[in-house]
Amino acid sequence: MNRLELQRKLNEKAVWNTTELTVILGKNRSIAKVYADRLKKAGILRPLARGWYASSPNIFAIATSIKNNSYFSFLSALQLHHALDQMPFKVQVVAAKKGPDMQGVEWVVFPPDKIFGYERIRVDGYSANLATLEKAVADIAYRPRLASLNYAYAAITRCDMQKLAEYARMM
Repeated sequence: MNRLELQRKLNEKAVWNTTELTVILGKNRSIAKVYADRLKKAGILRPLARGWYASSPNIFAIATSIKNNSYFSFLSALQLHHALDQMPFKVQVVAAKKGPDMQGVEWVVFPPDKIFGYERIRVDGYSANLATLEKAVADIAYRPRLASLNYAYAAITRCDMQKLAEYARMM
């Protein structure tokens, strides 16, 4: 596989790990690491955490791609739903387990039965998971220390009240 074909393949996903690179390249792990280093130097991949690389500069495309069954919520979701005017300092990602340390990402751990109410969206050509507006409000109410309830109150007027009540009950 030449470099151009490899770059096209890497642009299909926002995040890759070393194991996935070994499969794509059809090479062993040590050779995949050498390729990853060369791709980093060429600016095609960016290092995220040990063994993780990004092909997209967009944090929204990257963060939910790292952990299965994770989604943006809290202030990040309110901002993406245009219910918040300012951009949060960190994006908040809900997952069953904490993800790797990444600059600009705050991992929020929820029990698996509390992970629901999100939808798949497209961000810069990549897929990401985003809490529905109602779920973001319910998450803020569930963990109010992570975001002021004032933001949730402001967003409630735009929510489907039946859906919000159901999500609150489930939380």
